[in-house]
Amino acid sequence: MKLSLGTAQFGLTYGVSNTTGQPTEAETALIIACARQRGIQTIDTAVTYGDAETRLGEIGIDGFEIVTKISGVAGPDLAGHIRLSLSRLGVSSVYGLLLHRPLELLGYQGTALRSALEDLRGEGTVKKIGVSVYDPSDLDAIVPTFRPDIVQLPYNIVDRRMERSGWLGKLKDMDVEIHARSAFLQGLLIMPASSRPARFAQWQLLWQRYGQWLEAVKLTPVEACLGFAIANPLLDRVVVGLVSTAQLEELLAVDPLRDEVPEALASDDQLLINPSLWNS
Repeated sequence: MKLSLGTAQFGLTYGVSNTTGQPTEAETALIIACARQRGIQTIDTAVTYGDAETRLGEIGIDGFEIVTKISGVAGPDLAGHIRLSLSRLGVSSVYGLLLHRPLELLGYQGTALRSALEDLRGEGTVKKIGVSVYDPSDLDAIVPTFRPDIVQLPYNIVDRRMERSGWLGKLKDMDVEIHARSAFLQGLLIMPASSRPARFAQWQLLWQRYGQWLEAVKLTPVEACLGFAIANPLLDRVVVGLVSTAQLEELLAVDPLRDEVPEALASDDQLLINPSLWNS
């Protein structure tokens, strides 16, 4: 099962297309139960996702591979912060620990941070260590001095930089586990055109091409976007966020995409593909 359950929405109102806010505690528990029943193995969370870790711990996540992310912590303090995460999650160890700000590895405390990560892996508190990256240049800078076990990266129909740069293939050659996020570009790629915020109108030609292609292949945006990601053999996990069991069932029904996606739908425009710049 390639799907990994993203939990940003469990602790925050997250995503440009999210009009319902956080799911209730009861709905969150139903989502976890459904994920367990349907064979999803991995849950992706983070210290910065509001109260997501606490919610997961209260529900119970035994049997899942938990990947959590942390940032802004000095190397000597990392072990203490992770133990707080484990306490919130109600587990004794996690599958993966990723740095949310990978360039911290290159800062003045980078050596101490690398050592702390390796110590946590060595003692079994975490099975795998790695980074969550935003651009191929992050990997260019980090990989020469830090060998990750897991890399989480953005990948979708519009944002194919990691593939075009060759990094997907390089990471696979290094036996690095690749977790892709942003298959829906925070929901932008599955929004009806009538609901798309006005600030995205400058890419109208791309939206027109996208709509024409969807019509030609007779797929919904969800089928096309998720199908594109899960069809890539280089990806080990595809992280998907959701707020209801109905959404989860919809995602579980998606098949790998067989149709070729036009190159004309890919963009390198950071103002479009980097959500952190959307409100700039």
